[in-house]
Amino acid sequence: MVRADAGVAYDGLYVGYAYRYDTILRANEGFVTGFYNLKNHIKSDTPQTYAIDIGLEGVEKHALVVAKSYRLYDSADYTVTLGAGGYLSYDTAAQDGKATGNGTIFPDSTYSLAGHADYYFTKNYLYDGWEPEASNGWGYGFHLGFEMESKKYRTQLHLVVNDLFARSRWNDLPTSLVDVETNNSHIGDDGYVEYDPTISGWEILTDHSVKITPKYHIDIQKSIGTYILEGGYEHIDFIHMPYASVAKAFDFGTLKLTYEFRFDSVGLEFNRETFGLSIFSNDLSAPSALGIGCHFRFVY
Repeated sequence: MVRADAGVAYDGLYVGYAYRYDTILRANEGFVTGFYNLKNHIKSDTPQTYAIDIGLEGVEKHALVVAKSYRLYDSADYTVTLGAGGYLSYDTAAQDGKATGNGTIFPDSTYSLAGHADYYFTKNYLYDGWEPEASNGWGYGFHLGFEMESKKYRTQLHLVVNDLFARSRWNDLPTSLVDVETNNSHIGDDGYVEYDPTISGWEILTDHSVKITPKYHIDIQKSIGTYILEGGYEHIDFIHMPYASVAKAFDFGTLKLTYEFRFDSVGLEFNRETFGLSIFSNDLSAPSALGIGCHFRFVY
């Protein structure tokens, strides 16, 4: 996922621009196991057949974001703040669909696939040969935020929901409702097996709405001296990602170390006044997933 934001906030009102490039690939255990064995050249003496059930959701959008925060309660000990907002977007890319079937990997590392796909797209990643020009879409969504702070106990609670009731709507979106088989194969000039899949079914243009998966976040922070202890939980598409972090304030800024339990990711974040930089990785020597973030805020 890629996101970039730029905006202006004044007296609790925020107006800004957001670029989003989000992709979610859902895959069953059979597909993941077969794909892993194939890519890592893990061979078997007998053909291995795997059930395939995968889904894809992806959008690229340029959005106008408007949000407002409201102070619901304010006392010497506690403050409660509610935030709400929404966006309208000009959408330039979409991927949405589902594929089911079976795949067989043979002892010589060749394979065959047979299945059915209902696939909506602006760029065809499923097969070559049909790449019509797609129109642009538009979208909308809502955000909610809640914060409660105890000044006496130096504790904060945050709850955020993004992409609530969000949709990306398209007219004349390329759609493949097809059966796919890869039994046709030959040895290419480079000596590797090349596949010429057989495609049968419908290739049409349809009006389609992509449902954007909402994202949930909750955390609680406790300040102890110059340290900030935090425990949190993120949820997206039935994936649960709890994490814990510790931050310490220094003269040059604040350093924050985070451990995420679902994917065993480690993150390091640096903040100084209005500037922040962060990096996350699931492996220090050979990461398969890497996240980088940066923000800068002007105060006037």
